[in-house]
Amino acid sequence: MDINSSTTLKPIGAFGTISSFVAALKAEPKLALRAIVKAGGEILDEDLCRAVGAPDNLSLAGRVLSPIARLANSAGLQQRIIAKMPSIDAKTKERTLYYVIPPDVIDEVKQGLEM
Repeated sequence: MDINSSTTLKPIGAFGTISSFVAALKAEPKLALRAIVKAGGEILDEDLCRAVGAPDNLSLAGRVLSPIARLANSAGLQQRIIAKMPSIDAKTKERTLYYVIPPDVIDEVKQGLEM
């Protein structure tokens, strides 16, 4: 899966780096990031829900993904830590949703997770 993101890592407000931002997250957001990293940088929404114990995407967004986005915005983070990538099967028209950590930030995310 290919995703566009910035290529230059910039300091992010009070945290200084993406790795320190990730290290400051609470347990559930870290669990989600760890699941995505362990899956090679991208994971199906169903698998991410299972990994964090969320019953559905709405719960996943509310309990896990929104806190990451809110904190990132308040810290002035311009890069995405997690991107949502929809995919539609050409034959069946079935929609699949992936969550992806952009390749240009995955190493710093791993560092923040101490992986």
